[in-house]
Amino acid sequence: MGSQPAHKDICGALHEICTDTIIDLEGRLEMQKQSDAAEAARVLEAKKAKEAARLATEEKIRMMQQELLEMRTVQFELEGNPTEEPQQQKTAGVNDEEDEEINSGSAGEEPQVSLLLHIYISFYTDSYSQPC
Repeated sequence: MGSQPAHKDICGALHEICTDTIIDLEGRLEMQKQSDAAEAARVLEAKKAKEAARLATEEKIRMMQQELLEMRTVQFELEGNPTEEPQQQKTAGVNDEEDEEINSGSAGEEPQVSLLLHIYISFYTDSYSQPC
């Protein structure tokens, strides 16, 4: 009968160890839940910021495309209206070489500014239309 008190002591110690382990695991589980919730919130905020940046970029691209269209419309109106008077009267023989150099481009060529704007828009359209 002397073994029964020792048996009770072992069972009591085992019960205490199990209880402490359960309490410790529950505490760690709660900390992990809080950490996971904070990480999920951070990821959601990052996604929102990325989406906002994408939408802002798309809006800028749309605006640039609209400006390009407006510039081309104005360019077409200026080039396509033969009844319009020249803004400056040329004097005979003065600056004819400079005028020829300026006007030497063929009618089908786009001006340098328009070409650069087109390249700029193409770059941003290609860059931001790719999924990340």
